[in-house]
Amino acid sequence: MGFIDNLFGSESVSEYADIVKMYLQENLDNINLQTTLKPIIKSRFKKLQETGLEAELYFMNNYQVIETFNGAILDDA
Repeated sequence: MGFIDNLFGSESVSEYADIVKMYLQENLDNINLQTTLKPIIKSRFKKLQETGLEAELYFMNNYQVIETFNGAILDDA
Protein backbone atom coordinates (compact mmCIF):
# COMPACT_ATOMS: atom_id res chain seq x y z
CA MET A 1 0.00 0.00 0.00
CA GLY A 2 1.36 3.46 -0.87
CA PHE A 3 1.90 6.40 1.43
CA ILE A 4 0.66 9.94 0.85
CA ASP A 5 3.48 12.18 2.07
CA ASN A 6 5.88 12.73 4.94
CA LEU A 7 3.50 14.98 6.91
CA PHE A 8 1.60 11.94 8.10
CA GLY A 9 4.54 9.62 8.57
CA SER A 10 3.56 6.06 7.88
CA GLU A 11 -0.17 6.61 7.42
CA SER A 12 -1.64 4.48 4.67
CA VAL A 13 -3.86 5.74 1.89
CA SER A 14 -6.99 4.57 3.74
CA GLU A 15 -5.87 6.33 6.94
CA TYR A 16 -5.21 9.50 4.94
CA ALA A 17 -8.68 9.16 3.39
CA ASP A 18 -10.11 9.08 6.93
CA ILE A 19 -8.29 12.36 7.65
CA VAL A 20 -9.89 13.90 4.55
CA LYS A 21 -13.30 12.56 5.63
CA MET A 22 -12.82 14.08 9.10
CA TYR A 23 -11.97 17.44 7.53
CA LEU A 24 -15.02 17.34 5.24
CA GLN A 25 -17.31 16.31 8.05
CA GLU A 26 -16.09 19.19 10.24
CA ASN A 27 -16.33 21.79 7.47
CA LEU A 28 -19.44 20.86 5.50
CA ASP A 29 -23.02 20.90 6.69
CA ASN A 30 -25.22 17.82 6.57
CA ILE A 31 -22.49 15.30 5.80
CA ASN A 32 -21.97 12.08 7.74
CA LEU A 33 -18.84 10.14 6.85
CA GLN A 34 -17.67 7.24 8.95
CA THR A 35 -14.02 7.39 10.02
CA THR A 36 -11.83 5.25 12.20
CA LEU A 37 -9.15 7.77 13.09
CA LYS A 38 -6.91 7.23 16.07
CA PRO A 39 -6.96 10.19 18.51
CA ILE A 40 -3.25 10.85 17.88
CA ILE A 41 -3.94 11.31 14.16
CA LYS A 42 -6.76 13.78 14.87
CA SER A 43 -4.46 15.71 17.17
CA ARG A 44 -1.58 15.73 14.65
CA PHE A 45 -3.91 16.92 11.87
CA LYS A 46 -5.27 19.75 14.04
CA LYS A 47 -1.73 20.84 14.92
CA LEU A 48 -0.71 20.83 11.24
CA GLN A 49 -3.72 23.01 10.41
CA GLU A 50 -2.80 25.51 13.13
CA THR A 51 0.88 25.55 12.14
CA GLY A 52 0.01 25.97 8.45
CA LEU A 53 -2.32 28.88 9.19
CA GLU A 54 0.31 30.54 11.37
CA ALA A 55 2.92 30.15 8.61
CA GLU A 56 0.55 31.54 6.00
CA LEU A 57 -0.32 34.58 8.12
CA TYR A 58 3.34 35.21 8.93
CA PHE A 59 4.24 35.11 5.24
CA MET A 60 1.35 37.40 4.28
CA ASN A 61 2.47 39.95 6.87
CA ASN A 62 6.21 39.74 6.16
CA TYR A 63 6.79 38.79 2.52
CA GLN A 64 7.74 42.36 1.54
CA VAL A 65 10.89 42.23 3.69
CA ILE A 66 12.12 39.06 1.95
CA GLU A 67 14.32 40.17 -0.94
CA THR A 68 12.94 37.59 -3.37
CA PHE A 69 9.36 38.78 -2.81
CA ASN A 70 10.00 42.51 -2.34
CA GLY A 71 7.62 44.43 -4.58
CA ALA A 72 5.50 41.37 -5.30
CA ILE A 73 1.71 41.34 -5.00
CA LEU A 74 -0.12 38.52 -3.22
CA ASP A 75 -3.18 37.18 -4.98
CA ASP A 76 -5.64 35.05 -3.02
CA ALA A 77 -6.50 31.97 -5.02
